[in-house]
Formats: sequence, C-alpha cells, structure tokens
Amino acid sequence: MESCTVRVSYSDQPSVQQLPDELLAEIFAYICEPTDDDGLMGSSPNPIWGLQKVCMRWRRLVRSIPSLWSVVNVVTRGASDDIISQRIQTCLKLSGTTPLSISLSDFGGSPVLLHQIMSQADRWGSLTITKWSMNGILSKPELMDLVKQRGLAQLRKLTIDEYSDSTVLGEERERQVFEFFSSATALEEVNFFGLFATSDTSKFPWAGVKKLQMMDCHLDGDDNISIFGALSSLEELALGHNFIILDSIPQDLVVPLPALHSLRVEEHPDLGQADFDDSIPQYWRLYHTPSLTNIHIINDIWQCFEYFSSMIRTASSVKTLRLESCSATFFRQIVEQLPDVEELSLINMGDLNGAISQLIWDPENNETGTNLLPFLQKLVINHDPMHAVTEDDGFALSLIDVIRSRTTVTAKKGEEQLSTPTASPLRFVKCYFVDPEEHCASSLAQLNSYGGESEIQVKVEIGKRDLGRVWLCRFR
Repeated sequence: MESCTVRVSYSDQPSVQQLPDELLAEIFAYICEPTDDDGLMGSSPNPIWGLQKVCMRWRRLVRSIPSLWSVVNVVTRGASDDIISQRIQTCLKLSGTTPLSISLSDFGGSPVLLHQIMSQADRWGSLTITKWSMNGILSKPELMDLVKQRGLAQLRKLTIDEYSDSTVLGEERERQVFEFFSSATALEEVNFFGLFATSDTSKFPWAGVKKLQMMDCHLDGDDNISIFGALSSLEELALGHNFIILDSIPQDLVVPLPALHSLRVEEHPDLGQADFDDSIPQYWRLYHTPSLTNIHIINDIWQCFEYFSSMIRTASSVKTLRLESCSATFFRQIVEQLPDVEELSLINMGDLNGAISQLIWDPENNETGTNLLPFLQKLVINHDPMHAVTEDDGFALSLIDVIRSRTTVTAKKGEEQLSTPTASPLRFVKCYFVDPEEHCASSLAQLNSYGGESEIQVKVEIGKRDLGRVWLCRFR
C-alpha cells in the first residue's frame, strides 16, 4: 500500500479570525461582563483594554461597540490619576449615549476625577458607591451643584455600600445622601449595606422602587414606617440583620405593600430563640402583603417569628419557599404557616433528615390535617457539609419514603380498582450533594435508582470539592 502525505495549510485550520463580527461581539460582551473584582480604571484592568491590542480588526470591533465601554469602575489602587483620567475619558467617548454603569469603590475624591464622573450624571444608569467616595462628593458643593444641573434622570439602580470603610458620615451627611438622589425619579432598584438611615429620607424617590435590599442598616422606627409606606411599587424585598429603633406602635397601623411578590429574610446565625427582643422586630406585623408568592429565609428567624407570621398570614397564597441553614424545628414552624407551597428548596439545613422526614405523607393524618405541604410538587435539596450546621443522617432514605408516600396509590378491592391520591402528587425531586460520606453515597445511589421506578422525575447530582471549588462528577 502506498503511503501519502496530506498537507494542510494554516489557512485551512479553524481560526477565531473566521468568526463573524456579530459572534465576536457576543464573545467580547461575555468576557467583559463586569464583576466585583474588575478595576476598570485601576490596577486590575477590564479585559477590554487587552482585547483592543490583539489586532487591528479586534481594535476596530471593540471600539465600535458602545456598551463595552459603558462600565466605569474606578479603583485607584496602583494607578496614577492621569492614567485613570485618560481611561475615564476613553470610556465616556466610546460609550456614546449608552447609559453608564458607575462604580466608585476605592476612591478618595480626586477633584479632577470626580468632576469627570459628575459631569456625566445625566447618563448614569447604575451607581455603586462607598461611604468614603460619597463623603468626597458631599464635601464639595460645586460637585453637588453640577449633579443638580445635570439631574439623574436615567439612574435606575443604586447601591450604597458602607461595609467597605469605617468613615462615619453623621446625621447631617446621611440626610444629604438621600437628598442627593432626589432627582432620580426613574430609580427601580436600591441596595443599602450598613446604612444609618436615622435622618429624614422623605426627599428620596421611593415611589418607583421595585427592588429593595437593606442589610445591616440602622433605621429610625418612624422613618422606617414612612419609607415602606412610600414603596407602593415594591415587588422584591430583601432584609437582614437590620436594627430598628421603635417606640410603641398603634395596634391598628397597617403598611400596605400591594405589589410585593418576593421576600428574602436573613437573620444573624447567633441570634437564637432565647435572644428574642420584642422592641426590634415589631415592624413585621405592620406589613400587608396580599401578592406575596415567594419567600426565602436564611437562618432561623426566631427573633421576629411572631410578627413575621402575622405578616405572611396577609398573603393570599405563597407558592415558593426556600430555606437556607435553618433547623428542623424552625422548618416545621414555618411550613405550618404556608400550606399552599408548591415548590420547596432546602439548602444546607441544620438537620436535613429531620426536615425531610416531616414531609412523609401519612394517610391516617388526613382527617386531622397534620400532614405538611399537601400541594407540594417540586422539592430541591442542596447540601454541602462544609456549610451545613450538622452532618446528614440518612436523609436519602427518608426522601425515598417521601416520594413513595406522595405518589398515587392504586389498590385492588374485589373486582374494583381504587385509585387513592395520598396528596397532590410530587412531580420533581432534585438532590445535589457535595462530598457525601460512603453511607450517604450508597443511599443517594439507591435514591437515584428509585427515581427510575417511580412516576416522579428524580435527579441526583454529586459534586466534589477541589481547591475550594465544587465540581460536578455525576448527573442523572
């Protein structure tokens, strides 16, 4: 047999240069998507600065896409003001009229840089700012006047992060913070971290806010009531570790939140049932939430459970419940309040087996109504022993019992076929477990095989932790 040699030229090989501009643009947008660690103007440059140096074609393409240049994340560490100023100017020029995403994190307040940013206030679409940077702006009246002239008509997302430094603004400066954003009438999303909102906030444009997150904030009680009373458009709310200073509240006071459909509550893990302080969580009982359908709770919220229960009873029907790092005792308390839940997620529960076993359907309890979640259709379990309070203890076998008890049972009596639904049939179960012990892995394998025998769709995933990351190593 004669041998032959096939020569393939470089031009015949697949090459990124053969990709059309439209696909390259999508790739560039993906890799340039901003993260918390991207210092676009500082020592950790966004990939956009390297992409334009690859070749003339890439440079032309990158510089022709305004959205790639609309992210201005100012981090001054490791870079001079001149370099940062040049990069800001490039971004402002190439972004065209695209709304800007501004982040002022490690920013001491250079007058030149601040003026560059403030002069484009009317183009801000998103702003993330620390207390230190905010203080630098508020201390310069000429910059305040510049923002008032420009307005904040396009600002839709605001994040004020007071975790990152120890600057103390004081009550007067806190009031100025809220006044500063009074012209942001298009504001839809607000995130406050560590804010001391103990001053007048009435000039802040609360009415249009649809998504609000307040973590570790100190709130004056009366002002807290006025804030939530103004949130007529609020749809998503996340609260955690907040301290409310309240005097006595009239028993008949109601704060309506008619559009709220999603609520996330996070409590400090060290606050147990014994730490309940009646003066802090009373505000929960004020809220009237008829449209609430989705609840996410992180850690047991014993501290405000009584008032929280009063609030969720105003909801017509909560369909989705997500519990994270909660105890089995709290699990039972909360699900008894939410009988209409159809989708349940359990993440790193303190006693996973204790929670799962409570979902086993007992037909003898139908008359007493003590079975939990009769309408449950979807159950998702995510368990990582590194982040869970306790180890698992046979939860996979308990989960099989849950599945078996919540399927439609057909019994034969004489010549008749009797189909007896034990509950609204469970339709989907997903279990994701990281680095299970040997006995747990065998139970998960049994659960995996049992899913193939039942009418319920069962998916089992096992992840393996490697150097701090979790890798998926089996999926069904």
